[in-house]
Amino acid sequence: MKLHFLGTGAADWDISRRRDDMEWRRFSSTLIDDTLLIDPGPHIFDFAEKNNLPNLFDNVRDIVITHSHPDHLNSANLLRVCSVSRGCRVWGDAASLRKINRELGESNAVDFRVVTPGYEFSAGDFRILALRSNHGTTDPEEITLNYSISRNGQKLFYGLDTGWLPYQTWCTIRHAGFDCMVFELTMGDIVPGDDRIFGHTSIPMLEIMLQTMRRQGCMKPGCRSVVTHLARTLHTDHMSTCARLAPLGVDVAYDGMIYNF
Repeated sequence: MKLHFLGTGAADWDISRRRDDMEWRRFSSTLIDDTLLIDPGPHIFDFAEKNNLPNLFDNVRDIVITHSHPDHLNSANLLRVCSVSRGCRVWGDAASLRKINRELGESNAVDFRVVTPGYEFSAGDFRILALRSNHGTTDPEEITLNYSISRNGQKLFYGLDTGWLPYQTWCTIRHAGFDCMVFELTMGDIVPGDDRIFGHTSIPMLEIMLQTMRRQGCMKPGCRSVVTHLARTLHTDHMSTCARLAPLGVDVAYDGMIYNF
């Protein structure tokens, strides 16, 4: 699979302060094999424009939404992608559908399919399993989602946004044998007592999870790991983060990075 990172930042990045280097991040969004878009946030067309990629979304056939937070789901951009690609299916929790209907009107032309944890579906050549994540939103009925994505014998875990994985999710993926795992790393080396660990991941948390995942067979030998969704206020510069994570065998995504596995 080819992962094209269109944005790699958490919600505290300001697009008005854009810099054209690795030290500036848009909100997190990823395009897989040019046809599957994860999280149509507010910055995706800015990425296409600034990188001279006017046809970036022409081949998108499916859009997967992790949750309804505005840095992950922009209803206007969702509709625009569907218009550019001449129609596509959208997959996500019912709360995301409620947000889209509220912002675009219930007569909008978005082909939305509601999914719940444990639901498996086909999106073109992809086979996708929805997994519950550990994250909170302002909608008390929302179920935030991670995804297991398979294609041509390769398997990807996409884990945005979440803190410690819910036990039911761990039981589902513990022997999955992933070829690549994408983790959110909103937090850096945090000070003890920061309650954001209950909805986001820090470096110490990631290290513990990786040790367990490698030992239990969740990750195949040689499985690649990459982090995204880094908060501006909780991390140092890009190269320092790369050096910090290198001993863990983890790569750090940046806007525009193409990651093949």
